[in-house]
Amino acid sequence: KEVEQLRRPGGLPDLLERNGPPRVLQVLERASTYKRYSKPMTVENLKAAVSKMTPDQLTTPHRVQVSEIDIIAGDAYKENLGSLGQSVDISFDFDVDFQWYPVASQRVLLYAHTIGAQEAFADALARRHFTQGKATGSIETVLDAAKEVGLDYEDVKHMLVETERYKDDVWNSYRDMTDKYKIRSIPKFTFVGPATPTAGLFRGGSVNSGEVTISGSGNAEQFVAVFEHFRDEQIEDE
Repeated sequence: KEVEQLRRPGGLPDLLERNGPPRVLQVLERASTYKRYSKPMTVENLKAAVSKMTPDQLTTPHRVQVSEIDIIAGDAYKENLGSLGQSVDISFDFDVDFQWYPVASQRVLLYAHTIGAQEAFADALARRHFTQGKATGSIETVLDAAKEVGLDYEDVKHMLVETERYKDDVWNSYRDMTDKYKIRSIPKFTFVGPATPTAGLFRGGSVNSGEVTISGSGNAEQFVAVFEHFRDEQIEDE
């Protein structure tokens, strides 16, 4: 319950007002100290960070709120990643056009889905982001990726600039993800079958004892393949 409260907007200030730090804040402090953050997440440091936050930081233009701990953790992760990069002569540039909510690209993804081009568009956009350093929130980047996969450039541009099409769908999906489905991070699925009774993160034995892991999102075929794998494994044992 404390973790759920921490991840809600306004949850961290409420936890900080309690007499004695709640267990979740104690864990945060130990973890940040272990990871050698320049500013460990002590109660004092958290209070100081919260006191400097403005309403604009916590609310998007479409009334989607982010939590205080998300902002603090994001800043800490960037600083920590920057330090790790410097240790191996890599200089990360965080001063780029970045959006927590890339609505334009999500709208075009829904548009592409209507003609079965959503996978190709997602791949084209990801390639620009990861290999060319282009912002996925940029309309120019989105239009360039759309054109590559055969979407009508002028139609997509008109949809993004002149209409509200798919905008409510995207924002509603963001709200449902956190409020309805309670999903606040990238999922990781670890599967074990009858032949791996001691495997898995929450059982005794090694986590590498034959389990299958899917990190991040996966399509239906990937998950079906996992179940088929354990089915075939059991048949072979019999």
